[in-house]
Amino acid sequence: LFIRFGSENVKLLPIETGDNPVVYAYFKGNGKDGTKQRILWYGHYDVIPASDVRGWKTDPFTLTCEDGYIKGRGVSDNKGPLVAAMYSVASLLKKGELVNDIVFLIEGNEEIGSPGLEQVCKQNRDLIGSKMDWIFLSNSTWVDQMHPCLNYGLRGVINAQITVHSDEPDRHSGINGGLHREPVADLVNLISKLQDDSGKVLIPNFYAPLKPISDQDYKRLEEIVEVAVLDQKKTVEELIMNWTKPSLSVTTMKMSGPGNISVIPESATMGVSIRLVPEQGVEKVKTALKSYISDCFAKSNSKNHLKIEVVNSAEAWLGDPTNHAYKILRDEIAAAWKTEPLFVKEGGSIPCVRSLERLFNAPAVQIACGQSTDNAHLDNENLRIENWSKMADVLSNVFRKL
Repeated sequence: LFIRFGSENVKLLPIETGDNPVVYAYFKGNGKDGTKQRILWYGHYDVIPASDVRGWKTDPFTLTCEDGYIKGRGVSDNKGPLVAAMYSVASLLKKGELVNDIVFLIEGNEEIGSPGLEQVCKQNRDLIGSKMDWIFLSNSTWVDQMHPCLNYGLRGVINAQITVHSDEPDRHSGINGGLHREPVADLVNLISKLQDDSGKVLIPNFYAPLKPISDQDYKRLEEIVEVAVLDQKKTVEELIMNWTKPSLSVTTMKMSGPGNISVIPESATMGVSIRLVPEQGVEKVKTALKSYISDCFAKSNSKNHLKIEVVNSAEAWLGDPTNHAYKILRDEIAAAWKTEPLFVKEGGSIPCVRSLERLFNAPAVQIACGQSTDNAHLDNENLRIENWSKMADVLSNVFRKL
């Protein structure tokens, strides 16, 4: 598509680990050097599995268009918004109206934490460009079905697996029960020490860096609660907790052995997903988590063994909703949809946003494309065609006016 759309330079940039390569494409603007902007569009072409296809009304890997929607795995996350951006640039190029230089970096590993992307950017700095003016992305949706949104905040994440294992093999509870400390019991006891009965996280200094929400942010949240038709009615306080405060969730559990209720497993693992806010440093929380879990386990005097593995992590991101790019986006979205966009934050994470900002010394800007009913990561993922086409028009105008 990039070649067909007239990109001046297209390459597949390999990743040292052998994971999916990064797609690079460059569109040269006709503006004067020294005055034109250099804009990076970031997206990803990988998708998560379709899960049980019996829950799908259409083939998840056959693009289907019906009832004003495109349907299939990845149409919302992230191929629909990506193709809208590609089309907007191609349209400007064809009409001779592409003033600014546009660089696309499309990775294939976002759903597993973007491994290798930062290294690729460093290794290909001369090709990509060491300095960008703006970084654009669209990897989120509206908060409802009626109000366009601009996103300016994402929580960070630390996903970790905590394992307790024994020197003993899987054992029968009737023959061996009560003779040894059991990994599952040790692990459950350990996980229980991460939160108190009210859900407060007990990792030392977890909340210490947090700052009160600003008056401006509070007003934005009040507006969202007042005008948006949310799937589940939420209060301002609930949005504050979901979008601006950290959290800890126990997400998975797996054990060795056949899964029979009378078998004592040799090992047990639980997954923990911690969502962070910008004030919290990822490395500091990682260190505190490992140290706290290790100390708690040591105090138990168990002869079993502990393993803590951080599967992936990402920094939180906070954009500036008052900057030049957001102002242009706000005006163009308002013109396209005949209503002012809502400025929102989100509880989820996009692994590489802060890394890209640092690498290219440029602010990131996120425009939400689809509706709250897109079902990204779920059965019957979809994207309204009107949202897709207006996104392309909005981006064409923004790329022309920046």
